[in-house]
Amino acid sequence: MTDLKTDLASLRIDDTRPARSPWRWPLLLLLPVVVLLAVLYGLRARAAFSAVEVEIGQTGVSAPQAPGQPGAPVLTASGYVIARR
Repeated sequence: MTDLKTDLASLRIDDTRPARSPWRWPLLLLLPVVVLLAVLYGLRARAAFSAVEVEIGQTGVSAPQAPGQPGAPVLTASGYVIARR
């Protein structure tokens, strides 16, 4: 009878150790990927929502040139330029 008791005692499950989660390694590997994607999204969103820079130039009037000379305008027109978007 004592042999049976010692055999059963040796089969006892040690529950003093906390059980590890089976999701531990996949989460540790997935976390850096998620952080990297969030940083890339943030950089792209910042560029998309930033204000558009407009370059302002100075205009000038030069003396009219004869039509056969180099640098003479081929077509002169007046009107408006309207953006489609």
